[in-house]
Amino acid sequence: MTALTRAIYLAWSKSRLARKEISFHAELHGARNVLVRLAERAPHTLFSLYITGALKKAKKGRKITVLSPLDAELLFSGLNTIFQEKIDLTETPSHGSKAFKALKERFAKSSFDLFVDLDPSPLPELAILSEAKLRITYQAEGLFPYFNILFVPDKEADLRKRAQFMSRYLACGGKIEESLPRLQVVQQRANEWLKKHGHRSGNKTPYLLSSISIDAERLGGMKVFGAETWMEEEPQIKVSLLASASAYIGKPDRSFELAYLLGTPSVVILPDKARLNLPSSPCIKVITHPPKGTPLLEAIEEALVSLSL
Repeated sequence: MTALTRAIYLAWSKSRLARKEISFHAELHGARNVLVRLAERAPHTLFSLYITGALKKAKKGRKITVLSPLDAELLFSGLNTIFQEKIDLTETPSHGSKAFKALKERFAKSSFDLFVDLDPSPLPELAILSEAKLRITYQAEGLFPYFNILFVPDKEADLRKRAQFMSRYLACGGKIEESLPRLQVVQQRANEWLKKHGHRSGNKTPYLLSSISIDAERLGGMKVFGAETWMEEEPQIKVSLLASASAYIGKPDRSFELAYLLGTPSVVILPDKARLNLPSSPCIKVITHPPKGTPLLEAIEEALVSLSL
């Protein structure tokens, strides 16, 4: 679908979104059927989950339908009590896409009071499609009147602070639920995998997991399992390995999201000039790649030391 046809669709739809005054807090408090679009890319997906959890807990009996990227399935372990329905998306549901057409047919049978788009690139066409009276997202150009509430967090705020900022308002001043249920871990699966790969399990034999290829068998005196050894394992094994690992090394990807949920220390490698404010935490060390004046492996070892591993 071309940009022109999308523009025509949005312009035609403006008449359905005539400017009307709304009582924000009254409408938000009364919203029982809610549609939430989770952020598509890691690690934004994880922090949009925190916001959705707060939205659910803010009102008893609220039903939430989430639009979720298909590859984020592991993040949902234990969250059945939060979501009434989860719709997995294999592509961005922009106007004209197969995903958009499927949602249009699906939403013809639904009625939402509130739509919240938590992706850094909100989709006005989804705001229209939801037919919700209250449509909320983070501020960006060209979103009004498709979204009628736009939040503007501090530009310097990290992802967790952004989530807290949005949660505070969506909870209508109530208590903010900042935690999610812990992922289910079957440690025996990790132990079996480690034994199979010639590594004894247990706290006395620490190891590292990396989602990138690392040209080293050991770092900081610990065994390193690179991306080629564990990234393609079945989900439960991956979760269990991350739960008992001394640290995770890699990009801010799905594996980092899992490590964050599990409380596993992480060395996150970001491209130079990347604009991603990860939470300030003693369990997270960020390295800009390529490191200035320091080989990558040396920079990783220094980061591991700073994590007190």
